[in-house]
Amino acid sequence: MSNQEDKNVIFETSPTLKPSVVLLVLVTLFTLVIIGGLLTFPIDVSGLYGENRILMNVTGILYTIVMIRIVIQIIILRRTKYIIRADSLERETDMILRYNSRKAPIDELRGFEYSQDSIQTLLGYGSIRLLTGGTNQSLGFLVFENLPNAGKARNHIEDLIQ
Repeated sequence: MSNQEDKNVIFETSPTLKPSVVLLVLVTLFTLVIIGGLLTFPIDVSGLYGENRILMNVTGILYTIVMIRIVIQIIILRRTKYIIRADSLERETDMILRYNSRKAPIDELRGFEYSQDSIQTLLGYGSIRLLTGGTNQSLGFLVFENLPNAGKARNHIEDLIQ
């Protein structure tokens, strides 16, 4: 980032990890309840041997797959930045072997959608979808998800488009 771009930055933040951490805790608790239930109340099906061990192994494999997915999501979130500049809005993701940046110029911004449900309000984050006439996969579509201080970012965007 050049020195001139640094001066244009109005607001810069990274997505919050709270939803991913909550999901990680809930999946772990759910898995522990299932395994605890299998240990406490063994399943006995006539003609089969080791049903509980099989079910616990399947639960463990599914837990491992879900945990890998959540950890990948956390790594991506930690490497993402949302930047509000005087002339543009930008999302940058800087991974080890890949850099991705999506920018929406302010003069092309047609509006935005601010969303925050009750759980997001409780945890202090929200989402902003920037409407530039593009579709989900086009260059004109930009989303700031899991945005801490989403109300503050919304106010900055409102000031820029007025």
